[in-house]
Amino acid sequence: METKSPEVKRLAHFILTAAAGAVCLVMPVALWRSRHFLRSLCFSALTGNAALLAVCWSGSFTGIVLSPNLFTVGTATLLGLPGVISLLFVKLIFGV
Repeated sequence: METKSPEVKRLAHFILTAAAGAVCLVMPVALWRSRHFLRSLCFSALTGNAALLAVCWSGSFTGIVLSPNLFTVGTATLLGLPGVISLLFVKLIFGV
């Protein structure tokens, strides 16, 4: 496997950090505009954590394992299903 140069790693880290920051700013606004903030937040957290649990369980079959740590559970709780899908894309594309 080809190793990546430090510049590429730094650029990928910057892009991922900027995208995560933008999503963390947009998501609460979208939930607030739904007029049912608490219900939307609870539903989003429930579906996100259920999806994370399903990915963790199916990891032995698919080969893609997301370990449940503070970052992944926080992403699943705050961002819901789109957050878990984003974690899967990052895992598949960058191998992080």
